[in-house]
Formats: sequence, structure tokens, C-alpha cells
Amino acid sequence: MLLGRRIAMGLLMVVCQLAVMGCGGKDFDKSLYPIEGEVFFRGKPAVGCIVSFHPTSTGEGAGAPCLGTTDSNGKFRVTTREPFDGIAAGEYEVSFSLPGEGNSRDPNGDAAPDKLPAKYQFPGSSGFKVTITSSTTTLD
Repeated sequence: MLLGRRIAMGLLMVVCQLAVMGCGGKDFDKSLYPIEGEVFFRGKPAVGCIVSFHPTSTGEGAGAPCLGTTDSNGKFRVTTREPFDGIAAGEYEVSFSLPGEGNSRDPNGDAAPDKLPAKYQFPGSSGFKVTITSSTTTLD
């Protein structure tokens, strides 16, 4: 069980690193605005929740996808290019993923199920949208 948990955590770290490397892309010249927020699930801080921001528009003026991961208090700060540098102005749909603990005895370490309902894991169905401006500092 410990091996499965280690593999799941390793996979989570790789996914987070790849996501951060993929953030930024075409908007390296855009201003970023540091923002923070909190995520709770069933009345408690959602520790380790990955909060992903997906631009609703494409093209020249669109922001880039970016993310934040919650700490032990359920708080997160957004990363686009460098840790906690912020997010470009624009409209975003937000999705959430709260990885479960590994529970497999499979030595290949199959993925642990997400603790959140599936609708929150996808930007089109989560129901969360935000508009970021130069004065945005906190998401409620």
C-alpha cells in the first residue's frame, strides 16, 4: 500500500510539473496579477487540491492555462510562469482535482480515484468562472 501511495504521489508531482511547464506559452509578454483563494470540501480545507484555470477565449488576447495547489489550510496561489507569479487578466473557467490516496496493490500503481465529484474536474461542468482584472487579488 505504501508503494502504491508513493507511485501515486510521484505521478501527481510529474503532472503538476508538466502543467506548470505548459503554462505561460504564448503570453510571456502579458502582465500577471498575483491572486489567491481557498478551497473547501465538505466543510474542511481541501488539502492538495489542484485548482486549474482555463481561458474561455482563444487567440491573441487570451490568457494561458495556469494552476495552483492548496496547502494544509486549503489556500492556494496561482502559478503561470514561475511559482506564485499570478495569472493574466481575462475570463477563465475553473476546474478542481483532489487526488485520493493510492489504494492499489498493483506494482504499476494505478491512479487513485479523485475525491471530488466528476463535474468539478472539468472546466465545462464545474460551474466556476472567474474574471481576472488588474485589481483582482482574492477569489471568493
